[in-house]
Amino acid sequence: MTVVPPLTRMPHLRHVLAPVLAALLVATVIAVGPGSSPAAAQQAGSPPVVVRGGGWGHSVGMSQYGAFAQAKAGRSHGDILRHYYQGVNVGGANVPGEVRVGLLQNQPSILVRSSSRNGSQPSAPVKVNLGNGQIDVAWCGGCAPIDWAIAFEGGRWVLKDTSGAIRGEGGGPVTV
Repeated sequence: MTVVPPLTRMPHLRHVLAPVLAALLVATVIAVGPGSSPAAAQQAGSPPVVVRGGGWGHSVGMSQYGAFAQAKAGRSHGDILRHYYQGVNVGGANVPGEVRVGLLQNQPSILVRSSSRNGSQPSAPVKVNLGNGQIDVAWCGGCAPIDWAIAFEGGRWVLKDTSGAIRGEGGGPVTV
C-alpha cells in the first residue's frame, strides 16, 4: 500500500490555509460590536482573506478530535499542524488589529431552527443573545421544529418568529 502525504492529496491551497487560519482565529477571537461594519472592521488597503471548505468525512486535512487530543497531551499548535500537514512551515503572520470572522456576510438573515440534527425534539431551547440579554427560542412538545430569523434592520439586530413578529432586538454582537 502506498501512503500519499497529505499535501499531495490537497490540490487547493485553501486546504492548507484553512487550518492555519483556524489556529490563528482560535488564538485571536474578537467580536465586532455595535456601530461596526465589515468595511470599518477591515484595515484600509488590506484585502480580505477568504477561506472556503467543507467537512463531514472528506478525509482531507486535520481531524478536530485528533488535534484536540494532541493539544490535551501537551503538543503545541505548530506540532499539531506539522503532523497533519507534513512539510508545512508554521510561523507568525502580520494580521490587522481586528480579525472579523464573516460567516454570513451578504446574507439578509440567519435561520435558527429549534430541532436537533436528526429532526427529533431538542433537549434544550436554542439560546440567542442579541447583545442585550438572552432569548430562549423554545419549542412546543411534539410539534414541528420552530424556525426563527435573525436579521439586521434599522440599525439593530431583530429576532423574528415565523409570522414575522419581532420577538427580541438588540445592538449586538449576536451569539447563538
